[in-house]
Amino acid sequence: MKDNEDVMNNVIQYLDSIVTTINPDMHAPIPERHPCQKRAEEINDDLQDYVELINKLQRHTKCSPSYCLRSKHGQQVCRFGYPKERNDHSFIREDNHGQPELVTSRNDPYLNPHNRLQLQEIFNQILNKSNSDDNSLASIQKLLLNSIAERDISAQETCHLLLGIPLYHSSRQNVSLNLNEEAPRCVRGTGSRENDEDTIMERGRTTRSPLRKYWDRDDQLEDFSLYRLYLTHKYTNGKWVKCKKENIVRILPRPSGLRNGDQWAEFCRVKVILHVPHRSIEQLNGNSDIPWSTIYERHIDIINSDPIDLLGQAFDEEAEISEEESYDEIEEEEHEEYRYDWMHLAEMGPNVHIQRDADLGSRDMDRKHNWTNDAQQQYSEEDIANASEF
Repeated sequence: MKDNEDVMNNVIQYLDSIVTTINPDMHAPIPERHPCQKRAEEINDDLQDYVELINKLQRHTKCSPSYCLRSKHGQQVCRFGYPKERNDHSFIREDNHGQPELVTSRNDPYLNPHNRLQLQEIFNQILNKSNSDDNSLASIQKLLLNSIAERDISAQETCHLLLGIPLYHSSRQNVSLNLNEEAPRCVRGTGSRENDEDTIMERGRTTRSPLRKYWDRDDQLEDFSLYRLYLTHKYTNGKWVKCKKENIVRILPRPSGLRNGDQWAEFCRVKVILHVPHRSIEQLNGNSDIPWSTIYERHIDIINSDPIDLLGQAFDEEAEISEEESYDEIEEEEHEEYRYDWMHLAEMGPNVHIQRDADLGSRDMDRKHNWTNDAQQQYSEEDIANASEF
């Protein structure tokens, strides 16, 4: 019981930090000049500016039948519940529908719940950094991007976070290989993982790129290509460890494999780096101006014998469609009546067979995997009992 009270107090304390209904001076006169018309250099007193903003913009002082007044039991009442009761402290109670309701501490019965940081400081910071010659649209857009930066969290996700249960589980590990010529590098010590090389080596430095880790591999992994090594191993605590299952390797960039196309040279460069064992870029191109397409053709047998990556194989340009065939297809499309998705769904019976473009769920690895036992292992009876209390 004591733990539940502590949790509830922490929740209320957090909500009080982002929502307030306290007016520092509710008897202050409403300024004749609109406070939003002030320029940034005119604001000398933050508190006075805040008081003017809430008394001008955040007080629900006028009710009208066209806006908020509704008839209830023969009386006109505000559908927003104003005026509201004054409260010395915030608390949570059940509303008329049995749902939890936050009642904030309040000294002004007409003040709207608001966030001072959003109302005053963020906008002032944006205005100070904005060009006075720009229109107001850019400033409003910046305000929205700064204030709407989070997302909604469902009840299930909240329970998972409170119970420390992982939000997802996968039978395979995803690995990203950034092979851009100017790949970004991460700063050590900025993540939350404490069991990787970031905590072993000096903080404040940058982590080694995937290529550097591959080049510095042990001698017993000499014959491994970059792609094959990341497909079958993971880099943990400064050494390569073989995985029980193959990883899913994502590759960046992903140039087109169209021969002699605009991205053909980049495609050849990525394929050579991925599938030809090497210790440095100079070992591949001899530190010369040999085109990557030439190097690709030179090692084509090695590349094709390596495991297939997500880029796929190179391909030639598709044969052009004759003008007569093209005209016939266009004519057929013109005569075909456009049909909405719901029209197709309405014609489907209960035993309809839907064609799928992907084979996800029907592969051998998906059919053979024991999904039931795998899911049950993620939750203990105690976790399920604790989740049911929320």
